[in-house]
Amino acid sequence: MVDPGKGRLTAILMLILSLLALGAASTGLLHPQIYWEALAESLLPGAFSQDVISIPAAVILALMSSQFLKRQRYKSFIIMLGLSAYFFYAYGLFTISGNFNQLYPLYLLIFALAIYSLILGLSSFKPAAVCQTQLPNWMRKTIAGFLILIIAVFVPLWLSILIPGAARQVRPDTYAVLVLDLAVVMPALGVTAYMLLRKIPFGNILAGVA
Repeated sequence: MVDPGKGRLTAILMLILSLLALGAASTGLLHPQIYWEALAESLLPGAFSQDVISIPAAVILALMSSQFLKRQRYKSFIIMLGLSAYFFYAYGLFTISGNFNQLYPLYLLIFALAIYSLILGLSSFKPAAVCQTQLPNWMRKTIAGFLILIIAVFVPLWLSILIPGAARQVRPDTYAVLVLDLAVVMPALGVTAYMLLRKIPFGNILAGVA
């Protein structure tokens, strides 16, 4: 299912990513003052919540990556990709929002590792094996419908914030969310939903990651 060489390299990148994220999130919780001057007050609860979520996510990713290096299982690999997607989003928010503190170089490194883990990981699946993956029709349609619902709700909502702000030349505090969601996340969900509805096999993989 997964190319052994690419899968192993992806797992190594994810292991490094998880350890760095664990260190960054732990530091943020232990020394919250690093956020006080770097972020707007309205973003502070989100930063702390992200650290709380990132710690167990990093531990799980580290354990799964270590186990994958010993024994490769494609279902575990899909979960690992999903966790990497979380770190892409989480530390994308930190880097784009200008969370410019002592850990900023570390945030950039985690963000970069997450990007290349996803690229390498998604390219690791063997085409012949992907064609054999199947989801029940009800599950495929339900997932696609849910993804379309997310797009239908959040795209108009984010545009209602983005367009007036751009017209006034006022950048909203949550602009990092707008950038990632409108430029990356929502298009990715749309592609996944399209693949699921058209019964394109790789959509089953993307659904697991999403």
